[in-house]
Amino acid sequence: MSRQPLRALAAARAPVDLHRTAGFLHPREGGALRFTERGLRGVVRAGRGLALVELEPSRGGVGVAITAVRGVEPEEALGAARQLAGLARDESASDAHAAFHRVARGDESMAPVRAACRGLRLPQQPDAAACVTNAVLAQQVTMSFASELARRLRDRWGERVKAGGEEWQLAAPAERLAEVQPDAMRELQVSRNKAEYIRDLCREIADGTLDLHALASLPAAEATAALVARRGIGPTTAAWLLAFGAGHPDAWPPADVGLLRALERLHGRRAGRLIDQWVAPYTGVRSHLAVHLWEAQRAGALPELPVRSGARRNAQG
Repeated sequence: MSRQPLRALAAARAPVDLHRTAGFLHPREGGALRFTERGLRGVVRAGRGLALVELEPSRGGVGVAITAVRGVEPEEALGAARQLAGLARDESASDAHAAFHRVARGDESMAPVRAACRGLRLPQQPDAAACVTNAVLAQQVTMSFASELARRLRDRWGERVKAGGEEWQLAAPAERLAEVQPDAMRELQVSRNKAEYIRDLCREIADGTLDLHALASLPAAEATAALVARRGIGPTTAAWLLAFGAGHPDAWPPADVGLLRALERLHGRRAGRLIDQWVAPYTGVRSHLAVHLWEAQRAGALPELPVRSGARRNAQG
């Protein structure tokens, strides 16, 4: 790929909020992505190469400029740029975002969610090793602590590169994490089990036996089964990897308490056995439903669940 920027238009229906989409997963400071006035600029790992990508909203979608940094194929770089914009990596894929909104427009309970999440697409991390590392670190800890652990790993084993007149701090590549011994991660407060999971999964990424991007085209149940067969990946982690790593449109973490509470608040009642009934209309685009519910919670846009009369009496006396 030439050092001259490759320019392209990633087609997408307006609105596209690049800051909201990328900010869902990516730190606003200290990483390999920077939030510009209107868009995003950063260095991405694409295949085994690196590229500097610049994204801005444009009429008809997202304008993309890609400059090679090291050994990158144009198709890989464009796929990674599309993921950062919250779009399907494969431009020929069906528009799951539009399909989600078609369903949501007919669901009156989703009105406050759609209003609070205008421009949100499906957030993604195109670097498979970083996505796996973050997903494992997030197991059974707060998100703030998981983010701190990810920062420590990035500082210890990550890669610094210069591109576009700036210096960038990238997460560690799979090949490097595949060789890190669990005791070394333990020094950073990563549990031994998680250290082993990260090492072993990164070995699979490095040797090509784990390809998150290839899972995007599989049915959700089949893709989930392929992931949970691996040590360290349960249903919730599998859903995280499918949605945020593969860009799969139909991942749904079945035991996520936050999603359950969000749906209860939207429908004004305790879920009981209704959760499957509420989610069923979104089959095929459940990743988009989950992300919109999480973001609406962050924005404080969900109605409060009515207090049951018995609970009110108990609170008063």
